[in-house]
Amino acid sequence: MSKALVSFTSPTENGTKIAMIPAVANRKAFTINLDYQAKDAEIMLISSDNVQFKVHGYMLKAHSVVLRDLLDDPQMISSPIPIDVSSRDLKRFLDLMYVAKPIIPFSWVETKTLLDLCDKYDCHLIHERIRTRLNPHAEQAPWETFCLASHFNDLELAKRSLVFMGRDSKRRWFSIRMISINDATQPTLPYLMGLLRTVDMVYRGQPPSPASREGPQWELVASKFQLLS
Repeated sequence: MSKALVSFTSPTENGTKIAMIPAVANRKAFTINLDYQAKDAEIMLISSDNVQFKVHGYMLKAHSVVLRDLLDDPQMISSPIPIDVSSRDLKRFLDLMYVAKPIIPFSWVETKTLLDLCDKYDCHLIHERIRTRLNPHAEQAPWETFCLASHFNDLELAKRSLVFMGRDSKRRWFSIRMISINDATQPTLPYLMGLLRTVDMVYRGQPPSPASREGPQWELVASKFQLLS
Protein backbone atom coordinates (compact mmCIF):
# COMPACT_ATOMS: atom_id res chain seq x y z
CA MET A 1 0.00 0.00 0.00
CA SER A 2 1.21 3.50 -0.80
CA LYS A 3 2.33 5.59 2.16
CA ALA A 4 0.67 8.64 0.63
CA LEU A 5 -2.84 7.26 0.95
CA VAL A 6 -4.89 5.11 3.23
CA SER A 7 -7.43 3.25 1.12
CA PHE A 8 -10.39 1.18 2.17
CA THR A 9 -13.67 -0.06 0.81
CA SER A 10 -17.18 -0.09 2.22
CA PRO A 11 -19.93 -2.11 0.51
CA THR A 12 -23.12 -0.32 -0.51
CA GLU A 13 -26.37 -1.35 -2.14
CA ASN A 14 -25.07 -0.22 -5.51
CA GLY A 15 -21.71 -1.96 -5.30
CA THR A 16 -18.58 -0.84 -3.53
CA LYS A 17 -17.91 2.56 -2.00
CA ILE A 18 -14.24 3.50 -2.07
CA ALA A 19 -12.76 6.30 0.02
CA MET A 20 -9.21 7.60 -0.05
CA ILE A 21 -7.86 9.43 2.98
CA PRO A 22 -4.54 11.26 2.62
CA ALA A 23 -1.81 10.60 5.16
CA VAL A 24 -0.63 13.51 7.31
CA ALA A 25 3.11 12.97 7.36
CA ASN A 26 3.77 16.28 5.62
CA ARG A 27 1.46 18.40 7.74
CA LYS A 28 2.79 21.13 10.02
CA ALA A 29 3.20 20.52 13.75
CA PHE A 30 -0.18 20.22 15.42
CA THR A 31 -1.64 21.57 18.64
CA ILE A 32 -3.77 19.58 21.08
CA ASN A 33 -7.46 19.81 21.91
CA LEU A 34 -7.55 19.32 25.67
CA ASP A 35 -11.15 18.06 25.72
CA TYR A 36 -10.20 14.96 23.75
CA GLN A 37 -6.97 13.56 25.22
CA ALA A 38 -8.11 10.52 27.22
CA LYS A 39 -5.19 8.37 28.35
CA ASP A 40 -6.85 5.17 27.16
CA ALA A 41 -7.80 6.60 23.74
CA GLU A 42 -5.78 5.03 20.94
CA ILE A 43 -6.84 6.91 17.77
CA MET A 44 -5.64 10.36 16.76
CA LEU A 45 -7.64 12.62 14.46
CA ILE A 46 -6.20 15.81 12.96
CA SER A 47 -8.40 18.74 11.92
CA SER A 48 -7.73 20.92 8.88
CA ASP A 49 -6.16 23.58 11.14
CA ASN A 50 -3.76 20.98 12.62
CA VAL A 51 -5.38 20.35 15.99
CA GLN A 52 -5.04 16.84 17.42
CA PHE A 53 -7.94 14.93 18.99
CA LYS A 54 -7.25 11.64 20.77
CA VAL A 55 -10.36 9.46 20.77
CA HIS A 56 -11.48 5.89 21.33
CA GLY A 57 -11.64 3.59 18.33
CA TYR A 58 -14.79 1.90 19.60
CA MET A 59 -16.63 5.24 19.62
CA LEU A 60 -15.66 5.94 16.02
CA LYS A 61 -16.66 2.42 14.98
CA ALA A 62 -20.01 2.69 16.75
CA HIS A 63 -20.94 5.92 14.99
CA SER A 64 -19.33 5.73 11.54
CA VAL A 65 -19.50 2.92 8.99
CA VAL A 66 -16.65 4.44 7.00
CA LEU A 67 -14.33 4.86 9.99
CA ARG A 68 -15.22 1.38 11.21
CA ASP A 69 -14.12 -0.09 7.89
CA LEU A 70 -10.93 1.97 8.01
CA LEU A 71 -10.02 0.98 11.57
CA ASP A 72 -10.78 -2.68 10.91
CA ASP A 73 -8.44 -2.72 7.91
CA PRO A 74 -5.34 -4.70 8.99
CA GLN A 75 -3.23 -2.73 6.50
CA MET A 76 -4.15 0.64 8.00
CA ILE A 77 -1.18 2.99 8.41
CA SER A 78 -0.61 3.78 12.09
CA SER A 79 -0.68 7.55 11.67
CA PRO A 80 -3.22 10.24 12.62
CA ILE A 81 -6.38 10.28 10.52
CA PRO A 82 -7.04 13.67 8.86
CA ILE A 83 -10.59 15.00 9.03
CA ASP A 84 -11.01 17.88 6.60
CA VAL A 85 -12.91 20.34 8.81
CA SER A 86 -11.84 22.96 11.34
CA SER A 87 -11.08 21.99 14.93
CA ARG A 88 -14.28 23.74 16.05
CA ASP A 89 -16.39 21.64 13.70
CA LEU A 90 -14.52 18.43 14.52
CA LYS A 91 -15.07 19.01 18.24
CA ARG A 92 -18.80 19.48 17.66
CA PHE A 93 -18.83 16.30 15.59
CA LEU A 94 -17.11 14.35 18.37
CA ASP A 95 -19.38 15.93 20.99
CA LEU A 96 -22.29 14.31 19.17
CA MET A 97 -20.65 10.97 19.92
CA TYR A 98 -19.47 11.62 23.47
CA VAL A 99 -21.62 14.31 25.11
CA ALA A 100 -25.07 13.57 26.57
CA LYS A 101 -26.52 16.97 25.60
CA PRO A 102 -24.36 18.39 22.81
CA ILE A 103 -24.83 21.93 21.53
CA ILE A 104 -26.27 22.17 18.01
CA PRO A 105 -25.29 25.51 16.40
CA PHE A 106 -28.00 27.89 15.17
CA SER A 107 -25.95 28.71 12.08
CA TRP A 108 -27.09 27.03 8.87
CA VAL A 109 -23.50 26.80 7.60
CA GLU A 110 -22.17 25.21 10.80
CA THR A 111 -24.97 22.68 11.10
CA LYS A 112 -24.74 21.85 7.39
CA THR A 113 -21.03 21.13 7.91
CA LEU A 114 -21.96 18.55 10.56
CA LEU A 115 -24.53 17.00 8.24
CA ASP A 116 -21.97 16.83 5.43
CA LEU A 117 -19.60 15.01 7.80
CA CYS A 118 -22.38 12.58 8.64
CA ASP A 119 -22.87 11.87 4.94
CA LYS A 120 -19.15 11.57 4.21
CA TYR A 121 -18.47 9.15 7.06
CA ASP A 122 -21.87 7.41 7.04
CA CYS A 123 -22.92 8.42 10.56
CA HIS A 124 -26.63 7.63 10.73
CA LEU A 125 -26.85 7.88 14.54
CA ILE A 126 -25.29 11.35 14.60
CA HIS A 127 -27.50 12.45 11.71
CA GLU A 128 -30.59 11.46 13.70
CA ARG A 129 -29.27 13.05 16.86
CA ILE A 130 -28.90 16.38 15.08
CA ARG A 131 -32.44 16.11 13.74
CA THR A 132 -34.03 15.34 17.12
CA ARG A 133 -32.20 18.22 18.79
CA LEU A 134 -33.36 20.78 16.22
CA ASN A 135 -36.86 21.11 17.71
CA PRO A 136 -35.97 23.82 20.27
CA HIS A 137 -34.25 25.82 17.52
CA ALA A 138 -37.46 26.51 15.60
CA GLU A 139 -38.36 29.48 17.78
CA GLN A 140 -34.88 31.07 17.90
CA ALA A 141 -33.76 30.30 14.33
CA PRO A 142 -36.87 29.59 12.24
CA TRP A 143 -35.35 29.92 8.76
CA GLU A 144 -32.29 27.82 9.55
CA THR A 145 -34.53 25.19 11.15
CA PHE A 146 -36.84 25.19 8.13
CA CYS A 147 -33.87 24.63 5.80
CA LEU A 148 -32.49 21.81 7.91
CA ALA A 149 -35.95 20.25 8.23
CA SER A 150 -36.12 20.20 4.44
CA HIS A 151 -32.90 18.18 4.25
CA PHE A 152 -34.30 15.73 6.82
CA ASN A 153 -37.63 15.73 4.96
CA ASP A 154 -39.28 16.51 8.32
CA LEU A 155 -42.55 18.21 7.36
CA GLU A 156 -43.76 18.76 10.93
CA LEU A 157 -40.52 20.46 11.98
CA ALA A 158 -40.70 22.65 8.87
CA LYS A 159 -44.24 23.73 9.74
CA ARG A 160 -43.28 24.42 13.35
CA SER A 161 -40.43 26.67 12.24
CA LEU A 162 -42.72 28.64 9.90
CA VAL A 163 -44.92 29.65 12.84
CA PHE A 164 -42.02 31.74 14.15
CA MET A 165 -40.82 33.16 10.83
CA GLY A 166 -42.29 36.56 11.70
CA ARG A 167 -39.56 36.92 14.33
CA ASP A 168 -36.87 36.75 11.66
CA SER A 169 -36.38 40.39 10.70
CA LYS A 170 -34.58 39.42 7.50
CA ARG A 171 -37.23 36.98 6.22
CA ARG A 172 -40.53 37.92 7.83
CA TRP A 173 -41.62 39.46 4.48
CA PHE A 174 -40.60 36.33 2.59
CA SER A 175 -41.93 36.09 -0.99
CA ILE A 176 -40.70 35.41 -4.51
CA ARG A 177 -39.87 39.12 -4.80
CA MET A 178 -37.96 39.32 -1.50
CA ILE A 179 -35.96 36.07 -1.38
CA SER A 180 -32.20 36.28 -1.88
CA ILE A 181 -30.15 33.93 -4.04
CA ASN A 182 -28.31 32.72 -0.93
CA ASP A 183 -31.56 31.86 0.87
CA ALA A 184 -32.95 30.14 -2.21
CA THR A 185 -30.02 27.70 -2.26
CA GLN A 186 -30.46 26.51 1.33
CA PRO A 187 -33.69 24.46 1.53
CA THR A 188 -34.41 21.54 -0.77
CA LEU A 189 -36.39 22.41 -3.89
CA PRO A 190 -39.72 20.76 -2.88
CA TYR A 191 -39.72 22.71 0.42
CA LEU A 192 -38.66 26.00 -1.17
CA MET A 193 -41.23 25.79 -3.95
CA GLY A 194 -43.87 24.59 -1.50
CA LEU A 195 -43.23 27.61 0.71
CA LEU A 196 -43.34 30.06 -2.19
CA ARG A 197 -46.58 28.52 -3.44
CA THR A 198 -48.15 28.58 0.04
CA VAL A 199 -47.19 32.22 0.60
CA ASP A 200 -48.66 33.09 -2.81
CA MET A 201 -51.87 31.20 -1.98
CA VAL A 202 -52.32 32.77 1.47
CA TYR A 203 -51.83 36.29 0.15
CA ARG A 204 -53.56 35.65 -3.19
CA GLY A 205 -50.51 36.73 -5.11
CA GLN A 206 -50.05 39.97 -3.14
CA PRO A 207 -47.83 39.24 -0.11
CA PRO A 208 -47.37 42.18 2.26
CA SER A 209 -44.19 44.20 2.28
CA PRO A 210 -42.58 46.39 4.97
CA ALA A 211 -44.42 49.37 3.44
CA SER A 212 -47.88 47.79 3.72
CA ARG A 213 -50.22 47.96 6.70
CA GLU A 214 -50.95 44.24 6.72
CA GLY A 215 -48.49 42.14 8.71
CA PRO A 216 -47.25 38.70 7.75
CA GLN A 217 -49.53 35.77 8.61
CA TRP A 218 -47.00 33.04 9.33
CA GLU A 219 -49.26 30.90 11.50
CA LEU A 220 -51.66 30.64 8.56
CA VAL A 221 -48.79 29.91 6.17
CA ALA A 222 -47.56 27.18 8.52
CA SER A 223 -50.98 25.54 8.77
CA LYS A 224 -51.42 25.46 4.97
CA PHE A 225 -47.84 24.60 4.04
CA GLN A 226 -47.49 21.62 1.71
CA LEU A 227 -44.61 20.29 -0.33
CA LEU A 228 -44.62 20.90 -4.05
CA SER A 229 -44.99 17.45 -5.58
